[in-house]
Amino acid sequence: MTPSSPATLDPTTFIFCMAVIGYLMAAISFSTASTCKDKALGLHEWGVSMLLLGTTFMLLFFRGYDPDLLPPVLTVMGANLLVILVPLWGSLAHARFFNRVPPLAALGTLAAFGGLGVVLPYLMDWPRSAVVFSVSSCCSAMFLYIAYLLLRPSVWRNSPVALISGVSVLLMCIAMGARALYVVLGASDNSALYAKSGTQVGFFVTAALSAVAASMGFILMAQDKLRRDIVESARRDGLTGLYNRAAFFEAAGLLQADSNAKPYAVLMVDIDHFKRINDTHGHPGGDVALMHAARMIQGETRSTDLAARYGGEEFCILLKDCAQVEAQSFADRLVLTLGAHPVRLKGGVEIAFTVSVGYAWQTAQAHPLSVSEMLELADKALYRAKNGGRNQAQPAAMPPPPPAPAPFGFADSLGPRTVPSRSSF
Repeated sequence: MTPSSPATLDPTTFIFCMAVIGYLMAAISFSTASTCKDKALGLHEWGVSMLLLGTTFMLLFFRGYDPDLLPPVLTVMGANLLVILVPLWGSLAHARFFNRVPPLAALGTLAAFGGLGVVLPYLMDWPRSAVVFSVSSCCSAMFLYIAYLLLRPSVWRNSPVALISGVSVLLMCIAMGARALYVVLGASDNSALYAKSGTQVGFFVTAALSAVAASMGFILMAQDKLRRDIVESARRDGLTGLYNRAAFFEAAGLLQADSNAKPYAVLMVDIDHFKRINDTHGHPGGDVALMHAARMIQGETRSTDLAARYGGEEFCILLKDCAQVEAQSFADRLVLTLGAHPVRLKGGVEIAFTVSVGYAWQTAQAHPLSVSEMLELADKALYRAKNGGRNQAQPAAMPPPPPAPAPFGFADSLGPRTVPSRSSF
């Protein structure tokens, strides 16, 4: 009985599989992008990248089948030019996803270097190794940029998927760099397209696994970001973009439960004579005034503070790590800032308005007031500001801190000690 030959990995099969993988990943990306309106996720760009990947390997698969139908200029030069665009569009997708300005000059220079390395050898009959080096090196550099975006500590610590995707892209970067290095070392035969060497088979295996892992990782990151954006939008007021009342109390409750939290202050802010604005300029004018006030409040607060639309024309603010002096300074500054910056309507009409502010702050760490109690005190201070003429900030009448406990000793436990007079003997 003749022994069967060992199974081998055929590069032609891998090329066809890579084409199918590219088209499948493109279909998933475009399908996912069609379900959401957020273009900032980069799903369209990633879908284009995967479509280019599939088309590249499909052209390579049909190389030499029918030169009249698919001439070498298309299956050779065209495929190599397309493969350069795969990491280029992938870089644009990740830059958009992370809301970063892509380095277009650097990416364009790399793509131009790779493109010239494809066209010039074809026109001047240079050796194939020049094409392999230029394409592999420029793709490796662009994959390195994508890996950098994914493997930043601030990214992968919050997303294990980003870590997996980043490692996959980094492996692809290393594989492409190794192909370029083989050419420099004179081992270009091992990296020929249909070579059945361990080098070429290893490259195709790495490419296939990296393409699947990186693509699924990107899609999962986009879906997770979309889910978080939906949750966050539900926590925001639809008109002003500030937190709504429920989200404010939820975040404030977490702060209250933190035993290591530092003192904080709360403010109640109300637009003066808001009904007059609505009566004069209509509800659209009132909405513009509310949005303007919200933007000014957001501009004055820190990223660690909480600002919310409490209801109607009222806003509430929580200032972290803030005592009475800082709260007073912030409240006074807010009154001056909003009063000095009118908002302009579409017709050129300006709406000038003022605000009244009441503020409260923590006084005793031993028995801290709840956020609701502090807001109630700040609200009473707000009404004092209203009744006092508006366009001002008033502090809350804070309860006095509890008295410090008296030192306990034997004499204290028996009550005050009485010293008898000399005449009592």
